[in-house]
Amino acid sequence: MGLRWVKDNIAAFGGDPQAVTAFGQSAGGTHLVDVVASPYAQGLLRGAIIQSPSAVAQWRSDAQADRAAEFVAKGLGAEPTRESLAKVPFEKLSDLPKIAGRLAADPEWAKFTDGNVSLFKGWIDQDVIPELPVDALRKGAARKMAFIVGSTSSEWRYYIVPNGAIAKKNRASAAALIAGANRPETVLEAYVRVNRGKTWGDCFAQIQSDLIFRMPCVKLAESLATGGAQVWTYDFAWESPVKGKSGASLGAAHTVDVPFVFQNLSAPRAVRTIGERPPQALAQAMHSAWLTFAKTCCAPWTPFSLDTRRAMRFDAKSQEVSDPWAFERLTLPAR
Repeated sequence: MGLRWVKDNIAAFGGDPQAVTAFGQSAGGTHLVDVVASPYAQGLLRGAIIQSPSAVAQWRSDAQADRAAEFVAKGLGAEPTRESLAKVPFEKLSDLPKIAGRLAADPEWAKFTDGNVSLFKGWIDQDVIPELPVDALRKGAARKMAFIVGSTSSEWRYYIVPNGAIAKKNRASAAALIAGANRPETVLEAYVRVNRGKTWGDCFAQIQSDLIFRMPCVKLAESLATGGAQVWTYDFAWESPVKGKSGASLGAAHTVDVPFVFQNLSAPRAVRTIGERPPQALAQAMHSAWLTFAKTCCAPWTPFSLDTRRAMRFDAKSQEVSDPWAFERLTLPAR
């Protein structure tokens, strides 16, 4: 409905109803995947920029969605019905992060969700989201549309570096992560063999980054390209020097790319994330690329294809690379 309103009214604001581009990052990117794959969105967008999406994070059956609803309702002291949940006091909703946090630490919940422990996801209901979005996109649901799709190099550091939790991770933590995702222990052995991290915390962060964000993002790009969309991919690799409680650096974590996209490096929150001397050239490169795409539906680097897998690696000195996810996509492919 929001996109229909934009299409109907954007001309009054000087926009072109035939050239609407949507942007989404993190949960916004994840749900934008749901939107562009939905039959209800057909013809409402010309392009989309999807940053750091957990692109396969959907409840895939009524049974899964019902179980998630039961957890939410129980935590709020309600029944899993529309009527009961509507009566929950607004103040009580502040308990939701605690409910989600408890589930995220539950090994059984991890196995139930194939390692993607997020509680709030799109629901494949045979109507608005009729099938797994990456499957619908592979079949052509976004044919002739244009996309920029990408992620940061180590997304999960955002969640475990600032609070110091990265220093508490060990081999057992990494093994439990692999087991919770219903993957064989050989995956952990492979990450160790190719030195994905100097510490166990680094290794843990990289595996979780690939499970939740990076490999689903790669699968999204593959599905779009197969389904006839034009796709440009990127890997944001610039590492923030800002340190967390343990002394570890934030690195190329989730959200670190956002200030560069908006070329807003001096905002107080941005400074806390990227420090006081971020590379201005990187901001100029990303900001101008995003604006160019919004205007023309064309990014200023080689489009992605299944043959060459070209991507832009955004860093202090940005450059095109070929298949920057080769090891990860073969070792830990998205499901």
